[in-house]
Amino acid sequence: MPLLSAGRIKKEYVRGSSTQADARQCRINERQVQENDNKVNHPDTQVTFNEHGGVGNLGQQPKILNEALSAAMKGLRRHLFLSKTGIVIPLKVKADLADDFDKSDAEGVERVNTHELSGGLITARTVLKSVLKSDVKYNPILECCDAQPAYLKLLCVAVWERRSSQRHSLVMIGCDIVDKYDAFKLKKLFLKDKPTKNNTIRLQNAVLALLEKQVFVHTGKLVRKGNHDEDVKVEFLISPLCQKFPYSSPYISEYVARGLMGLVKEKGSLKFQPPQFPVEDTPEDPKHPQKLVPRSMVAFAATMLKVAIRSYVNGKYSPGAINEDELGPIYKSHDNKISELKPGSQEGIFIRIFQEASTWLPPVVAPEYGTTEAMQESKEDTLAYFAQRARASSTGT
Repeated sequence: MPLLSAGRIKKEYVRGSSTQADARQCRINERQVQENDNKVNHPDTQVTFNEHGGVGNLGQQPKILNEALSAAMKGLRRHLFLSKTGIVIPLKVKADLADDFDKSDAEGVERVNTHELSGGLITARTVLKSVLKSDVKYNPILECCDAQPAYLKLLCVAVWERRSSQRHSLVMIGCDIVDKYDAFKLKKLFLKDKPTKNNTIRLQNAVLALLEKQVFVHTGKLVRKGNHDEDVKVEFLISPLCQKFPYSSPYISEYVARGLMGLVKEKGSLKFQPPQFPVEDTPEDPKHPQKLVPRSMVAFAATMLKVAIRSYVNGKYSPGAINEDELGPIYKSHDNKISELKPGSQEGIFIRIFQEASTWLPPVVAPEYGTTEAMQESKEDTLAYFAQRARASSTGT
């Protein structure tokens, strides 16, 4: 029997089973029966498994276990994406299932420690343990984790695996703003006709520059060599002296509202949820404190919007995946740009973003959100503008 890279021993068949699927289901069923009949562990610790042998739907778990796992998943999301240090941990670690194995399962293969944690599971354990130690109601779960390494790993896997859905939902909010509302007129630029290959490259660069002028400050430039004079150098539009604070875009406020606040559906309004992200009070006037969003929240909203934007620049019209290796640098670049402003200027913007986000309504009610004028009147004007920029750059004028 082969050993998997994560140190997990895989047993292909069980006596009496004709297929691998039957064998696995047999083992899961046996394990579920043992779990249900377990009279030693506290009821709050008993797990309902899914078809793969991991923790099943959270709604099927005991109430206290459900609460603990949900809190840990939110904590993991904050740790991975919303760290005040601006460090976003790469999420490429594949969490292996925490199966229990008898010695006979190895069938001649050297025994390995199947409960050892590595990579992302270590992070998940840190977050999970923090949650379990935060309230006495989680004590039975904490005691079970301390006594049974396999149980701890099972919960860590559940917390770590759920990060994908959290991550996907956060970036899809940005995609919705960019795509569904056609907020930046991308469809007008991309889908009017089918440009040539060279025009496509120039168009992609132009769109990214257009977007960054309206929402972001970009201090670098893109250099591309080609066979034509106009292809020698194509720059991003650089506007570091923009008079308007670039992060005051209504799309930043909208993302904060939709991605980092909770929608109260029955009232059609928004209610902020501090456990999801802390809202700070202004320290200058303690008698009349005003709510403001933290700088890291604004940088995070800009990061997710840029992920959606770059998906379009790369020619993808239904983006859903995130290149985790790029998240940290993108986040840090926005955080640095925001921090360059004077504290008083930052504070005023952050107060306004909180006020806008707190009163944001869906586009049906507030149609002015999700629409904006393009930098140029048409695709041809945009292309001509950047062709002129390229020629000027190549001649040094």
